[in-house]
Amino acid sequence: MTRRLFNAFERPVGISSGHNTVWHGYAPYNPAMVQTYLTIFRVVNNFILIGNDGKTPAMRLGIANEPLRYEDILWPGQRGPWPKRSRRKGRKMVA
Repeated sequence: MTRRLFNAFERPVGISSGHNTVWHGYAPYNPAMVQTYLTIFRVVNNFILIGNDGKTPAMRLGIANEPLRYEDILWPGQRGPWPKRSRRKGRKMVA
């Protein structure tokens, strides 16, 4: 599942112009990025995505009572940093 969702994990593509050469076009330059991608995917899969029975894997294990939202993962224990909405003021009419 992870190999198809993240293009950084796809298999290299063979190049027709070179002999036995492959192109790693989307591979991350820093190997630590692979660990970061997998950690994010693991959290989303275990706490946010709902299965056919209406539960997440964390709910089945008793870790969570309800599915979490992305905001709960990104900003735990606080509201998201949404800016306050303000009304736009129209321009003055020029005669």
